[in-house]
Amino acid sequence: WFFITLSLESSIIPITDLMMEQRLYLPLFGFSLAISMALFVVLKENMVRFMAIIILISIILGVTTYQRNFDWKTNQSIWLKCLEETPNNTRALVYVGRSMAVQDPHQALNYFNQSIAVDSNYYHGWFNRGLIYYDKRNYDEALDNFNRALSIEGLHHDYIYYLMGASYLYKKEYGDAISYLDQYINKNPNDPKAFMFRGEAHYFKGNYLETASDFKSSLNLDASTINLYLNLVEVYYKLGDKEQMRYHIEIAKQKGLTVPVTYTDFIQE
Repeated sequence: WFFITLSLESSIIPITDLMMEQRLYLPLFGFSLAISMALFVVLKENMVRFMAIIILISIILGVTTYQRNFDWKTNQSIWLKCLEETPNNTRALVYVGRSMAVQDPHQALNYFNQSIAVDSNYYHGWFNRGLIYYDKRNYDEALDNFNRALSIEGLHHDYIYYLMGASYLYKKEYGDAISYLDQYINKNPNDPKAFMFRGEAHYFKGNYLETASDFKSSLNLDASTINLYLNLVEVYYKLGDKEQMRYHIEIAKQKGLTVPVTYTDFIQE
């Protein structure tokens, strides 16, 4: 029972994780049943001793289960426990880093560095280290890490294209920003911020019609970014389209926004 069911849970094909306790749930059922039956056969003439042993086993397992709950208390605690057992586990190093990324990004970066040192072809190590640099607004380092992640064969997060597009936007490299945001939007057409960022890149490239289209798409997905109405007024000002300016000025005023005099004077000329 144990080995047959374990072959179903883990198979004979090598896997990344050395040990995973949940893979033993089904195999241990047969093992526990066999141990209980063996104890019963041996001690059936002395049920007091049999029950005492069963109770003792139950207490020991109960205590160890209770103690194990502390390991599972948080994402960080379970992955730190994993690192105690396998210090060079790249997956554990990354997940510990991710659990620290918000509160202690410097310490998180150390874990990502360790992960990459163990395996320089581990996608998640490069990706998550890039996220740290992105949050620090160190876009050159972020892009270096994202590019290393993309160079690794296998599945990639679509989100990496968004992050790269945003990084290039902040670096004022608008052509590259548009290219990566195109790739992200093609796979994630319901992200309003991606349209807004691509619209900004188009604006600085002088592609005003594309800018207007992206800003409108962003507003259709999330109308709460009301400053985009003023941005649209600016775009149509650049295009000299007074009709569209009037339309968006009216919406901007309804949203409680202050419209610069330059625009209101222009549409009255």
